[in-house]
Amino acid sequence: MMMNEVCAVIVTYNCDETIIKGYKSIKNQVKHTVIVDNGSNKESLKRLTSLKNDKLTIIYNQDNLGIGKALNLAMDFAVKNNFRWLLTMDQDSILPENFIDVFQEIYTNIKNKQEIAILAPDYFDGNTGERAKFLMKTSNNFFYRRKTCEGLIEPLIVIQSGSLFNLAVLKKVGGFREDLFIDYVDNEICLRLNQEGYKIVVTDKIKMKHHLGNRNKKVFLGYTFYPTNYSPIRKYYNARNRIYLYKEYAKKNFPWFIYDVTAFLYDLLRVALFEDEKINKFKYILKGIKDGFQNKLGRFN
Repeated sequence: MMMNEVCAVIVTYNCDETIIKGYKSIKNQVKHTVIVDNGSNKESLKRLTSLKNDKLTIIYNQDNLGIGKALNLAMDFAVKNNFRWLLTMDQDSILPENFIDVFQEIYTNIKNKQEIAILAPDYFDGNTGERAKFLMKTSNNFFYRRKTCEGLIEPLIVIQSGSLFNLAVLKKVGGFREDLFIDYVDNEICLRLNQEGYKIVVTDKIKMKHHLGNRNKKVFLGYTFYPTNYSPIRKYYNARNRIYLYKEYAKKNFPWFIYDVTAFLYDLLRVALFEDEKINKFKYILKGIKDGFQNKLGRFN
């Protein structure tokens, strides 16, 4: 992996000033960057216009087409222009200056390169400072548990922000699911890659800051909780897409299904105990569950 083999993509929607820092953090580490804007307001578009240069292509969608569609537009651009890797970033992602160099070194030392679909960094939550825990198989191979990254690990799922996707593999499996719109798009592509026999590699040599919703620390009866405080509409997408993926992957990866159902119930408890707009959020969650069972995907109206 060399710098000129990597194309970065940043998906934006009503971005703030952080987009400028994010773009500057990566523009000199890759050959080219694509920003895909999902119908942002005028202020955001002004910020994007200020970034224009020969190493940047901006794709303007007239409406919010979702994260999956935006990533696929960038994937098609990168493939057409003969890149080998696609680095996916959120609009608030700020990467370390040695990001690509570290992954180049790691990839060079990997033996079965043809099996690698994603290279990803360790990260910590920008809200709470908590280190990420990745979903790993237990010793008996029947359950999953979350573990912090030590050295190189091969988890089941990673977030798309900060991930390097092998474009040949990504194109082969069909790219990102556009009908999920947002939430669980990264989970789904990871599950699909796992089913196809590909690996995801995470290293602790790079630690990225990432904001998971508006998480804050809460303590109840001696137990620590981190509610995400997502909006009602995000709760809808999360619930709907979870149910849909259960139908798709429960039989294919039953241990993941058991783990994620438990995580879903845990999230419902956090909403009930700590989050605002409880009644409204539960209404949206129930609507999402219903639509998930009825295969009503796409953008929620």
